[in-house]
Amino acid sequence: AAAWLASQAAELKTRMEQAEYQLYEYKRKQHILSVSLEDRQNIISQRLQDLNQTLNKVQAERIALEARRQKILDIKEHRLALDAVDKVISNPLIQQLKANYVKLKEEHTELSTKYLPDHPKMKVVENKLKLLQRSINREIDNVLESLEAEYQVKLDSEKRLRRELERVKAEAQELNKKEIEYNRLKRVADNYAALYQHILKRQKEATLAAHQETNNVYKLDSAVEPLRPVYPRVKLNLLLAMVVGLLGGIGLAFFLEYLDNTVKTQEDVERQLGVPFLGLIPTIKPEEKEDIDDATPLRDNFLITHPKSSVAECCRTVRTNILFMSPENPPRRILVTSAGPQEGKSTVVINLGITMAQSGSSVLLIDTDMRRPRLHKSFDMKKPEGISSVILGEVGLDEAIVGTEVEKLDILPCGPIPPNPTELFHTERFAQLLETLSSKYDRLIFDSPPVMMVADPLILSHSMDGVIMVVKGASTSRDVVKRALKQLEDVKARVLGVVINDLDLDNKQYGYYYYRRYGYYYGEKESDAASTG
Repeated sequence: AAAWLASQAAELKTRMEQAEYQLYEYKRKQHILSVSLEDRQNIISQRLQDLNQTLNKVQAERIALEARRQKILDIKEHRLALDAVDKVISNPLIQQLKANYVKLKEEHTELSTKYLPDHPKMKVVENKLKLLQRSINREIDNVLESLEAEYQVKLDSEKRLRRELERVKAEAQELNKKEIEYNRLKRVADNYAALYQHILKRQKEATLAAHQETNNVYKLDSAVEPLRPVYPRVKLNLLLAMVVGLLGGIGLAFFLEYLDNTVKTQEDVERQLGVPFLGLIPTIKPEEKEDIDDATPLRDNFLITHPKSSVAECCRTVRTNILFMSPENPPRRILVTSAGPQEGKSTVVINLGITMAQSGSSVLLIDTDMRRPRLHKSFDMKKPEGISSVILGEVGLDEAIVGTEVEKLDILPCGPIPPNPTELFHTERFAQLLETLSSKYDRLIFDSPPVMMVADPLILSHSMDGVIMVVKGASTSRDVVKRALKQLEDVKARVLGVVINDLDLDNKQYGYYYYRRYGYYYGEKESDAASTG
């Protein structure tokens, strides 16, 4: 036992040191040695909040200056009465000149009742009025020039703040990407460290037990020679070794499961995340990929080529769970998102759209992921037009929508990526477009960016009947998903539930073995073989 513990301790120490070195190298390369990721996220979050507040303040001041500037221009061009000067310009000199002008105007009115227009007194007063008007205009020009300079300063500040805001947003997105890999490496290092400490403890206990010998031994009688061996008791030792090994293996398995913080079961979704479990989409095994075109992402069209597979049945289960959450009023606008990248959002969007179209509903898939659009690649579309083109008024809606080989299933691709995609979803044209599409289709399914990366899904969720969170099975941390769900909750989004994607059903510890048996029961292998033949 001591030798085995020593070998295990040496092996675990090597693996622990390798994992810690990988974590260190990652932190060094990503420049996160001195400040933790969480601290950097808090700093960037506070920076974003400060920039937004400052930008709003500067923008409000610039708009106020612009309004004053326009009113002064109206006064200068005689589109407003001179009485409006007091309301726009609080300049003591202009106020004094205006008072003199009014007084002289009254004098001119009084003289006009006594003299003809060509009378010398009338001419003198009129000349004074012209001089006063020029003086007033000159002072207004001075005020306008000062206002123009102040307006330009505010405008420059606003542009600079917007650039800085975009830079900090990009930094926040990059930091979120780093966090995923950092957490994975740290989890591996922590697991090995815990196992190593456990083995060291067992090794010390074994060493201590070996040295605990007693010296108070007295000879009471001579030993009787036995007729058969007394020690070692081979059968008993083998039995004890089997029991200890079995219990140790079970304990180690439970310990490793305790350290695993990923989402992989229905219990994880309902108890740990506190949201409904909508279903799962299993991993496609290599033998199931043989007859799929390499140019198309493997999982995207699998439902079309393998309609009787366990994958297809899992997708139909997800569809049924969504529609029967509220049978009398099922959701029509559905947003599909995830916590981070590479979770399988687009795969769920496409397969959910296919199953709903096959059930008789008219379905439109809309690619609103304007950072990494993918629907046009999955359906091999070459047209550059898309939803961005429609919102900007560059093409009509019918020109941008593309049909598919699946009956009642259409696609509205992303289109050209605009400089600031988030602003498109705030426009009135986007709201009108949603109303138009809702009148033409039974279901609208939106493919959006990850919640932890950009604000697009949070904005889009206000226009949706429900949001589906996609989680990559046995890969995504529960803490990351909880933060994403908290952000959706903060904006009052209706979360329909979670779909676990790309989960290996052959791993019996997840409790999903019956999903794999479904394909064999309905002749999945035979039907697939016939389709490829």
